Amino acid sequence: MAPAKVDVTKKPDPKAKALKAAKAVKSGQIIKKKAKKIRTKVTFHRPKTLTKARDPKYPRISATPRNKLDHYGILKYPLTTESAMKKIEDNNTLVFIVDIRADKKKIKDAVKKMYDIQTKKVNTLIRPDGTKKAYVRLTPDYDALDCLDEAAGDFGERDSFTVRNTMSSNHQTVMKQLEPWCELKDKVVLLTGASSGIGREICLDLAKSGCKIIAAARRLDRLQSLCSEINAFSTKTKLAAPLELDVSSDSSTIQNAVKQAWDIFGHIDVLINNAGIRGNVRSSLDLSEEEWERVFRTNLTGPWLVSKHVCVLMRDAKRGGGSVINVSSIAGLQRGKLPGALAYACSKGGLDIMTKMMAVEMGEYGIRVNSIAPGLFKSEITEGLMRKEWMKNVRERTVPLKVQQSVDPGLTSLVRYLIHDSSRYVSGNVYIVDAGSTLSGLPIFSSL
Repeated sequence: MAPAKVDVTKKPDPKAKALKAAKAVKSGQIIKKKAKKIRTKVTFHRPKTLTKARDPKYPRISATPRNKLDHYGILKYPLTTESAMKKIEDNNTLVFIVDIRADKKKIKDAVKKMYDIQTKKVNTLIRPDGTKKAYVRLTPDYDALDCLDEAAGDFGERDSFTVRNTMSSNHQTVMKQLEPWCELKDKVVLLTGASSGIGREICLDLAKSGCKIIAAARRLDRLQSLCSEINAFSTKTKLAAPLELDVSSDSSTIQNAVKQAWDIFGHIDVLINNAGIRGNVRSSLDLSEEEWERVFRTNLTGPWLVSKHVCVLMRDAKRGGGSVINVSSIAGLQRGKLPGALAYACSKGGLDIMTKMMAVEMGEYGIRVNSIAPGLFKSEITEGLMRKEWMKNVRERTVPLKVQQSVDPGLTSLVRYLIHDSSRYVSGNVYIVDAGSTLSGLPIFSSL
């Protein structure tokens, strides 16, 4: 019998195939296996049972919110250290100690709100002791020195610019270690020639450092104006008192004036002999005897008499001594020549010798005697000379240090040091403050 023919062109029916397979599974002929799912990622879940429950005995305490900084909290106090004053003079830049959290924009806004000052640039620096310093450069429309006077009035009264009452005790300690003679609290200073120039500048600076000032001079109206300005630093205590005194007077007049000065504050710690005159500029051959005696009476005899009567009271008071500072001049030095001022130069040279002799004799009483020989600083004596164009040319070519010579801090920083107890081993010296102008061997060019 012939085999049946199969139609190869006919395709199998999918439904029939599926039905046939279902019957086979049902009858047990085929066991269907579940396809295994392949894992592509692994996720770990922390069991909730491992979460540490908070002890109800110790409830959660929320942190106190950070205090918002206002402009009074940002600026702590301005600095008037030597480096800060140099920034003021050279770069028209004020220096503040500020809050550590304050950024440049906040500092700039605080200066604007408090003093109505336009600032050009602000830089900050965190010091090793953890405080933050801000350098605030002003626009050319503002003078940093004038703005400093305004700023200082808001930060304490007499304690003023270097130590604010709200500062921490640790910071005060650091400040005193770094700048020990910036704080001269309750030192009583008698200063002659206080009505103008160098004397006036020294009075203002010492008052800001905490000294009590007895300002002595002939022009009482100027002294009263100066003392009013100083006493405005404090509303609680008297910081300055005027004393009419002509150092060219006789010994008894000077003695009475010194006794009157002593009674104002009960004692005197420091005497600064600053009063002096130059006399007329003329040749030695044209100098009169009266002019010679007048210059010597003011520049040498007067300081000797004032020193004599003050040192007697210091000795008898037995308060541990004191300090005498004589303001001399580079004209009195061997290497300092000032043609046309013979009497002035000789009197200042004599003042330096008097300083050394009195230092020897007063040492047993604990009284230190030193002299400061300033160069060309602005005063009534030098005002006319400094205006001359030829003098400017001479200074530019012969003075080694190309810095602006100003009484503060050029002289005031040295005066503070000689007042402070840290100079208790210093006596009989002549300190030259002239930017090196009297150094020998300086070239003077023919173009002068």
